[in-house]
Amino acid sequence: MRLKQHGLPTIAARNTAMFSMAGELPPIILSDLFGLHRNTVTQWAALAQDSWSGYLAALMSPDLDGDAGERGVLE
Repeated sequence: MRLKQHGLPTIAARNTAMFSMAGELPPIILSDLFGLHRNTVTQWAALAQDSWSGYLAALMSPDLDGDAGERGVLE
């Protein structure tokens, strides 16, 4: 309520936090903690896993020069 009084969006922050947790915690835990349907959290977990694995693959893929990603996240 306080955030809303100051004009700060709360739904986007809540959803971002929930999606982040879906990539870190097992779906059954999220379902029990927040009273969400197990199918919903299972879908969130799949999306979170897909997005991170895609992101990491993009970082590590060869660029146009044939070098690995400059950041070397997994080194």
